[in-house]
Amino acid sequence: MKTYLLMLLFSLMPLSLFAETADEKTLGDKVGSWYDSAKEKAGSAYDKSKDLAKDAYDGSKDMAKGAAEGTGKLYDAAKEKTGAAYDASKDLGKKAVDGSKNMAKGAAEGTGKLYDAAKEKTGSAYDASKDLGKKAVDGSKNMATGAVEGSKNLYHKGVNTLKKYRCGSKTKCEQMQSCEEAQFFFKSCGVVSLDASKTGKPCPALCQ
Repeated sequence: MKTYLLMLLFSLMPLSLFAETADEKTLGDKVGSWYDSAKEKAGSAYDKSKDLAKDAYDGSKDMAKGAAEGTGKLYDAAKEKTGAAYDASKDLGKKAVDGSKNMAKGAAEGTGKLYDAAKEKTGSAYDASKDLGKKAVDGSKNMATGAVEGSKNLYHKGVNTLKKYRCGSKTKCEQMQSCEEAQFFFKSCGVVSLDASKTGKPCPALCQ
């Protein structure tokens, strides 16, 4: 390093210095003075460079620290927002599930009520139909019984009438004692002369 500085000093020194200086000691002093000056300037430049490097390093360190802190804050904020979004989504999901459960429960209860109402109406209709059927059966029985009784009465009445009256014995209204007798001879025996007025009824004086 020293040799390089000496060469540099010699290249920068004016030639007149060598021409004017004959004394070797004086030349050596001047060269030493130049060397000390160059060394001082080099040291000063080195110190400045060292300071600048340190400042740059400190600045980079501060910037990195600030960036790290900013990134941490952004991370915390993102984490907080993500947590809030997760909680909101969780709440919405729970509300949706609860709503679905309530709707399903309401639908089930409504279906149960409709079923009970339908069952009740069906039971009422069945009971009413059963009652109507029973009444119809009872009415049919009563009608059949009445018809049988009526037929029996008519039969007995006819038999009694036949026993009481005999065709061929009477032909005129004057001979009849009642409307029943006139009806017998007119319908059963065919005595049309009993209906002289052609009204379809015998002996008007008896059968009005």
